[in-house]
Amino acid sequence: MKTLLQLFLISILGLSCGMSTSLVAATTSTQITGSTSTTDYSGKKAAEKRTLAPSSTSNEALIGVDIAERSDDPCFLRARYRNIATGGDGANVRFAECDDNNNNEGTDDSHRTLAMPSGGFVTGVRICMNSEQDKMKGIQLIGRYGACLLGEEKVYVSPAPCSQVFKSSGIEYRLCDTDQPNYQTLSCNSSSSSLSVHYERTNCQGSNNGPDSDWEEAVYCPDQTVATGIRLNHREGNGGRRIITGVALDCRKVELPD
Repeated sequence: MKTLLQLFLISILGLSCGMSTSLVAATTSTQITGSTSTTDYSGKKAAEKRTLAPSSTSNEALIGVDIAERSDDPCFLRARYRNIATGGDGANVRFAECDDNNNNEGTDDSHRTLAMPSGGFVTGVRICMNSEQDKMKGIQLIGRYGACLLGEEKVYVSPAPCSQVFKSSGIEYRLCDTDQPNYQTLSCNSSSSSLSVHYERTNCQGSNNGPDSDWEEAVYCPDQTVATGIRLNHREGNGGRRIITGVALDCRKVELPD
């Protein structure tokens, strides 16, 4: 038998167990509270700064980013937020300094999107640099499920029912496991409940094997807090562009009201 809190988290924080919990959602609301603490920077920190964040009263937390480049310069990042109580889409806040005719958002073929799965929120970040150590060339978002942030011992998640589309002999297929359970139970104290997504460009220094010793140090929000803003360190580039060289997080506490 699941507790009231577990049922609410399953419904509102994007988790699923195949049951209706609309009455629970009407009586319980997760809140972002307290003052802001800021992590150190992954990458450089001794240039100009820009903070991408929604209103402090919006109750929104970071769930993903879009990144892009122009002429090999990392000049665009969009921070995506989600309401931590309702699960609804929140603010999209841009750093758009590519000085181009594409809304200053870089080239379309360089655009990449990284996002936490449903119910997940960003709690850490890490970047990789080019060999000259003056440009961001990859980013890793680290996160946790909302239930775990609130101190729950377990989280209930829907398994991916089908694979991504692949082609064979000109026909598109998906691989689907019809024997999958409706949901899986993960321990919040296990690495299985930790979340991570990353993208690494080919000119990231080192072996291009994803986040490893070639990357900058990861930075993390304190326990039971979530990223409510992302800070960018940036410098002047060629052609009027501004180049991202470091990333930090603003963090606030997540809790249920008394």
